[in-house]
Order: sequence, then C-alpha cells, then structure tokens
Amino acid sequence: MLFDATITQDFEQALSREWLETNGLGGWASSTISGAHSRRYHGLLVAATRPPVERQVLLSKLDETLVIDEQRYELGCNQYPRTVQPQGYQHLTQFRRDLFPEFAYKVAGVTLRKTIVALAGENTTLIRYEVLAAGSLFTLELLPLLAGRGYHDFRHADDTPQPDFIRAGNTFQIKPQPHSPDLYLALPSASYEPRPLWFYKLEYAVEQERGEQYQEDLFSPGSFLLPLAPGAVVHILISTDSPANRDAAALLAREQQRRVGLLPPAATPDSFQRLLTLAADQFIVRRDADLKTVIAGYHWFTDWGRDTMIALPGLCLTTGRFADARLILQAFAQSVSEGMLPNRFPDRGEAPEYNTVDATLWFFVAIHHYRQATHDDAFVRETLLPVLLDILAWHQRASAFTWRQMVCSPLAKKASS
Repeated sequence: MLFDATITQDFEQALSREWLETNGLGGWASSTISGAHSRRYHGLLVAATRPPVERQVLLSKLDETLVIDEQRYELGCNQYPRTVQPQGYQHLTQFRRDLFPEFAYKVAGVTLRKTIVALAGENTTLIRYEVLAAGSLFTLELLPLLAGRGYHDFRHADDTPQPDFIRAGNTFQIKPQPHSPDLYLALPSASYEPRPLWFYKLEYAVEQERGEQYQEDLFSPGSFLLPLAPGAVVHILISTDSPANRDAAALLAREQQRRVGLLPPAATPDSFQRLLTLAADQFIVRRDADLKTVIAGYHWFTDWGRDTMIALPGLCLTTGRFADARLILQAFAQSVSEGMLPNRFPDRGEAPEYNTVDATLWFFVAIHHYRQATHDDAFVRETLLPVLLDILAWHQRASAFTWRQMVCSPLAKKASS
C-alpha cells in the first residue's frame, strides 16, 4: 500500500487516511498519514492495561523537527481552530504500508525514513529513524505530547504541577498523570532540554464530524535532541515497562520475522492475500493471561461474542492459526452463562453483557468449522462438548433472555394480537 506526494502533501487527503499498528494486547499506535490526529483514539502508545481492555492514551505524539545548518524544519502536524501548525506533511514524500507503516521525508538535502512498529505481546511502540541522505551532521529534535488518559476521554489543561522526565542512562521515565501507568522512553545518545508547555485546543476532525467533543490540550515537559550523521540508524522504544538495556534492533527483527511467518508461502509482496493476512493479525489479541480473543473493530470496540464467532473461521482457520482459534473458543466457553455466550466484554473489565441470542448459535458454527479444519476431536469432545450440551439444555427450557426476546419482539406482539 503506497501513497506518493500527490496524497501525502495534500492535507485533506492525508488526514482522511489512517494507519494502525496493534500489539496483540488490545493496544496500538495509530494516527493519520498527515501526522495530525483526527480521533481521540489516536496515539503513539495506547496501552491496554488489562488486556484487552482498560486502554489508556499515554503518549499522544512525538513530533519531529530537523535542525539543519541552524534552520528548523518541522515534520510534525497538528490541527487547531482555523489553522494547521506545523505543516510537516509538506515534507512527506511517501507513505508505505507493508509489514509496518513507513514515512519518507525530504527537506534541505536530508532524506529521513521513519518506521513505526507495535511489538506483539507488550505495550511497546518502536520507532526506527534511518538517514537515507544527508550532506552533513544534523539534529533530530523530538517533542513528546503527553495525554495519560482513558482512550474515550479528553485531557484539558489545569493548574496542577506537571511531572518531568527522570533520567537513568538512555532511559527517561515519567508518569503522565497520577492515575496513569509510568511511561518509559529509551533514546540512545539523546540530550534532554526541559521546557514545560501546554498545547491548547488540538482538534480531531472525525470527532467533530460525529458531533462529539473534539478539542484537547496536551502537555509537553521538554524536548529530546539526537545528533544524526549521514547513514545513521536510530531506534527509540516507548513502553509501559522499562526498556533499559533492551536491544531495539533485535526486537524489530524479531517482530519482522513473526509477521513474515504469518504469510502464505506463495503470497507475493503486492498480493491481496498478503494484505489481508497481515490485517487479520491485528484483530487477534490476548485475553487474560493465557487465552485469546478477537477485537470487534478499532478504535473503540473490545471483543464481542457474535463478531468473534462469525470472524473466527476467516481470521484463524483460513490463515492456519489453529492454536489461536482453540484459545478463542476456550475463552468464550469459560464465559458461557445460562446457555448464552457473552455479546460484549465492557471496556473497564466489568462483568460481561449477555444480551444476544444468536451469538451462542454462531458459537456452534465456529466450533464446527474448527473441527473440520483441525480434526481436533479430543479438544472438542473434552472441553467444548460439555458446554454445548449445557447450552442445549438451557435452550430446551428457554433462557430468560430468550423468553424476553420472544415475548417482547414486534412479531410476537403482532401474532398475539
């Protein structure tokens, strides 16, 4: 998936196209290819603190500025009332999405490529900067904009004293807000300049279109400065766990290998099959310590019973992810209550909601497809069959919800009249 300068340097076009990197826990990194957020749900590290729920936008942005021969060239982009500032999209010559989203910038003789990676199984975002061309040494300045809020919420400036980064070697630690997890940034060979600032009334266009609140204030404690030479490659780790002494390049290579391993052997680099396989991977996430589930949609859905069972054959069986399918079926089997599959797991870890009839029937269909694809009779017989028999027993005497659906439905009322 490739967009050239005709798209990337047209703000409205670039703002309308979003990218998403998920981490297998229910969290992500996401924004538009312009660099400006258009949703409250966008962020460079949105962490699922109780996978796959209780998500928090910790680091909203990390805006870049290149300092070349004492001249400043801003690559970031934000939308404010009646203005866009800075307008870094004007230097964005290409956006490419294959295994990861990649951005190519050209300005004042410097060509810089940025790659953003959400590492599977942890609340960590990795950023790789590669200097593809440069005449001499220059400086990359990074401006963190902190949120530290629930992903449905907004942050607004107040008079409360704001935190600053605590440094230990190349690792910087901060708690964006008192109730948020600690945020860590590992920046090799970086210097830090404290300069606390509020950025007021960033606007999110999609929220405005939806008729929702759409303005937010974000706080920045200061800026990081990284000297870059021609040919330099720099990796930055952003995480809820300390990344001290971790090899970022090795982590990137491991994630690349994991994603390549998901692909069908015959899939060509530009094939639709390859694209769909990588997209499917974004929806399969961990539930609790050792089970799996399916996110019903990004950016605000969690896992829904009906959606999971309908999607399971395509996401897991067609792609050969049989172990994941087994863990998903096991997770939902453990949540069956009074003959019903939960339709929704709420955002903040409350009790599941049992408000659907057909999700349970789709559960039977998904198990049928799983058995056909895997011939895993032992798992179906020993783990799932007792649950299915219990469901049938409840349906024979009709669950309370089934009766309510039948009695309260328009067709039932019409028939009785």
